[in-house]
Amino acid sequence: MCDRPGEPTEIHGPDGSTFIGCRFSAIVEDTADESAARARGVPLKGSTSTRGGDSGAVVPPCLCHSESFRLIGRRRDPAAVMSTRVLHVEDSPADAALVESILTGSERSCTVTCVQHIADTVPILDAGKADLILLDLRLPDSVGLEGFHRLRAQAPEIPIIVLSGESDIEMAREALRNGALDYLVKGQLDGNLLDHAVCFAAERHALQRELEERSLRDPLTGLYNRRGFRLLADQSLRLAKRNGRESVLLLADVDKLKAINDAHGHPEGDRALCAVARAFDAAVRDSDIVARLSGDEFVALAVEARPPGIPSLVARLRERLAEEGARFRKSVELSVSIGIAPFDPKAAPSLDQLIEAADLDMYRDKAGGRCTEQGRLPG
Repeated sequence: MCDRPGEPTEIHGPDGSTFIGCRFSAIVEDTADESAARARGVPLKGSTSTRGGDSGAVVPPCLCHSESFRLIGRRRDPAAVMSTRVLHVEDSPADAALVESILTGSERSCTVTCVQHIADTVPILDAGKADLILLDLRLPDSVGLEGFHRLRAQAPEIPIIVLSGESDIEMAREALRNGALDYLVKGQLDGNLLDHAVCFAAERHALQRELEERSLRDPLTGLYNRRGFRLLADQSLRLAKRNGRESVLLLADVDKLKAINDAHGHPEGDRALCAVARAFDAAVRDSDIVARLSGDEFVALAVEARPPGIPSLVARLRERLAEEGARFRKSVELSVSIGIAPFDPKAAPSLDQLIEAADLDMYRDKAGGRCTEQGRLPG
């Protein structure tokens, strides 16, 4: 199965509700693919979707099996639609007046705040007073995509539409590659075009962020995958080194997963992996980073945790694992071998070194010869 996103569109649920979503060409050929489809988030006939925070939304049967329809969210009511706050960064009074007249005269009745400098956007964005940014590429304090990059760094959650006086194909491609929602040329601007771009900007941006998030997640367990873990853990360790804060890396390997697969089938093995994932997620804090590194290997970076707290962390994990294991059949024993490696900001070992140290410690645990609760870095 493969995912190819289309244009955001509306559908009407059987209860009369209206939803915004995006079609994906994900083929589910028969019921044998159902478990894989559910693991990958492809809704099946008669199933419900909770994507985009919209709990219990029924996906119409006509959008299932032959094609997946992933919800971005429930269509906002008219009052919410009319409350869209547009931040327009433009130094031309004439262009600013034209854009404001188009948007305030549309059905959306947007509120438009115009500033002339990128620097002027900071207090507005910090106060959370913008839902969408319209950006001119020639400003007193930025030229080209410089301002775009500054705004993306300042407020990555807010969609940006570029308004340019030049029809520059290469600039347009570069802006879109870097996350712009649209590139509109002022000389070709009309009310319908701008209103359409603003209308779908939030939905398209939500879809874009969902796809970015999905690329960092393990489809079976919902935890971060190896790529997502490395991205977040590297950043966290750099901050820990800079601030002189300790952290702890915990590596775990599911014991006898192959035996579970051989005796009870891979679906039962998948259930075991999901149970371990839930145990990890419940044992750590929200600020910690948890991931499934490979088939039967899980990892957690306990951010700003100190070595004296390691025994209680391991105890919590084993307690949660025992709770999950109690739900399995008696013939399935759910257990993990655990390896631990502390991060000392003075020595500042790399992430690879921490994983290697935890891996060695884990094999000591697996062999029944644990002699440390803190792990050792390779000398």
